[in-house]
Amino acid sequence: MEGLGFCGGRLQIGNPRQCTGRSVNRRNGLTVVSALAPPPRSELTTVESTTAADNILEEITQSTLDENELPMVYDVEGIARYWSRRPLQVQKRLLMVSSLLTPYILNGILASKTNMIKEDSARRRRRAEEFRNILSKLGPAYIKLGQGLSVRPDLVGPEVMEELQKLCDNVPAFDNETAMLMIEEELGRPANEIFKDMSPNPIAAASLGQVYKARLAETGEAVAVKVQRPDMLRKVSLDMYVMRKIFGAAQVLQDATSNAKTEFIPLFDEWAAGTYRELDYVNEGKNGMKFRDQITSRVAGIAVPDVKFQATSRKVLTTGWVNGIKLVELPDDKLNDKVRLGVQCFLTQLLDTGFFHADPHPGNLMVNEKDELVVLDFGLMSEVRSGQSDVFVAAIIHLGNRDYEAVVEDFIELDFLNGDVDRKRVVPVLGAILDQALEGGGAKSINFQTLSSELSQVTFDFPFRIPPYAALVIRALGVLEGIALTGDPKFKMIMEAFPYVSKRVMSTDTPLLRKAFRDIVYVDGVFSAKRLQVLLDSSAGFLGDGDAFVDFDTPSEEAMDPTESLKFLNSEDGQFLRSIIADEIAASLDVVARSSTMELKRRIPAPLRALPFVNVLNLVPDLSKEEIVQLENVKEIVKFLSNRQISSKNMTQETLRTLLPELGNSASDIGVQVAGQLSELAVRRAFDVRRSSGEVVAGRKRFPQSRLQSNLSRWSSNLTKK
Repeated sequence: MEGLGFCGGRLQIGNPRQCTGRSVNRRNGLTVVSALAPPPRSELTTVESTTAADNILEEITQSTLDENELPMVYDVEGIARYWSRRPLQVQKRLLMVSSLLTPYILNGILASKTNMIKEDSARRRRRAEEFRNILSKLGPAYIKLGQGLSVRPDLVGPEVMEELQKLCDNVPAFDNETAMLMIEEELGRPANEIFKDMSPNPIAAASLGQVYKARLAETGEAVAVKVQRPDMLRKVSLDMYVMRKIFGAAQVLQDATSNAKTEFIPLFDEWAAGTYRELDYVNEGKNGMKFRDQITSRVAGIAVPDVKFQATSRKVLTTGWVNGIKLVELPDDKLNDKVRLGVQCFLTQLLDTGFFHADPHPGNLMVNEKDELVVLDFGLMSEVRSGQSDVFVAAIIHLGNRDYEAVVEDFIELDFLNGDVDRKRVVPVLGAILDQALEGGGAKSINFQTLSSELSQVTFDFPFRIPPYAALVIRALGVLEGIALTGDPKFKMIMEAFPYVSKRVMSTDTPLLRKAFRDIVYVDGVFSAKRLQVLLDSSAGFLGDGDAFVDFDTPSEEAMDPTESLKFLNSEDGQFLRSIIADEIAASLDVVARSSTMELKRRIPAPLRALPFVNVLNLVPDLSKEEIVQLENVKEIVKFLSNRQISSKNMTQETLRTLLPELGNSASDIGVQVAGQLSELAVRRAFDVRRSSGEVVAGRKRFPQSRLQSNLSRWSSNLTKK
């Protein structure tokens, strides 16, 4: 009968007493020993007297055999099947967890009934600290859980959030001999055959693994070798099995005692799936290469170490070594520049690729000898669904306009609020919170953490929730801002993000962002050339110091170079902007013409006003207040396009007709669009005049529409020709 045994310190599959040690084949990380005859007595003695290393290896390989029964990805049913057959281990772990958590929970219930916690902020902070210490004692999975809760205002209060952000997963290293044997079991050869000059001790250790510096034996290239702690899959899966039962009980308790709508199990499963994936180093390596391919081509100055897949497995990850220093160790003057690069990198992930690094803590960001920002550790990644990034951008625009009704709709689209939420109740509450957070200096007076903390107040008044992907976004942005604040106390993440938002809203061809663009450049239905210039300036990093969150009405002291503005306007990304400008020029030219017509009518002597052709002038509508503003706007637009100073008094249809051809290639497309707009407008107005004078009757072909439109089109197209 087949069994398990060891031969020469190696795992044997077969009869342990039939080990010759002569035929060895490694398969799936295990050493398979084939034997046909009983070994000599001397070899049996060797088997019976295993060394300490053999005992360690036995533990590792036995763990590997056990782990083979566990799912390689987070699978609730698979994990439950595994641990339901091991009730004693489950009960032992559950007893340990309960011994720490139960007193804490009971004390909390008692304090809440007497209002002791609600009225005493110092007590709340002490309890938050106690909770953090409990999670630290319970080990890696609970530390990871606490880090996840640290950005969940819908699940924990502000004091607990703040305290959990102090959680650190640094733990003592496990012994080197175990690490070397783990490498051998995973990669199929002794560590000293794959690597040379390996550091005698790990250079870093965390809750899931530890890192050594070495060189590849084949090439001599310096590498970092991350080795996972033994038995992590079993330990983490057991904790997740126990945690899920605890969250299930919390769900029942909530549903029975409150009106809250937090769905604990789906939230837990989302977190657990991400944490489980962190145990697969092959997946981490693939994530890193995907990240590198997407980001380094989009953001200059970003680097990602190469993954050496020939020396990588689920529990061993080998990457190129980075010679450099941690980002936080840079002097302040250099730190800020690199943090801004990091913000650009993250926003590119969030708003462009949709695949983002969800754990950019200080240890994962370095600066190498080439002065590049190096991103490390791709175990925890997340994705933003197609279209969600556009909603993020639109929400920032709506915040800038303080359009809180639109912000609520954005929150519904982003899954922060239910679609059936009482908007009449939410809008004023949300508006009051945001107004308070944004007043007094605008974006330069607040930071990202302050804003997210203020928003967390809503979670206890309404069914407000933080979707798992959004929690990771909040965490990542908060970490980046925290690093920046160490070098620049005035650093504001929101201000740093706005140039990217400006570029995105001007160049993305989606209905949502087209509407967001119009929300910026149209005020009460009237186009604002000033706001367009502010938007262009902000896309180049020039921001005005106004009083609003993002002030679209306050120009920056510095402005975008006109040549660069025209380059953008003439680019593929500027197509939508060209169409907007063309519409406004066409409308404004018509306003100028009507203004001139009205002036002509006023100058006609009274005796001549009875003449038939003068009566036609009465059909020209008066200018509205909005159209008077358009006259000023067209001046600003033409100044922008031609880089000339033009006074309102001298702005006539003839002036504009002369200027448009001088704009050259940069505005040629605009000229064509203006011509088309004028043609359509002229045709409509001509037929209105002829109908009112009785010259156009059904069936009469005195002046065919096609000929009129053709002539007008030919005239208007001449606007763009010299």
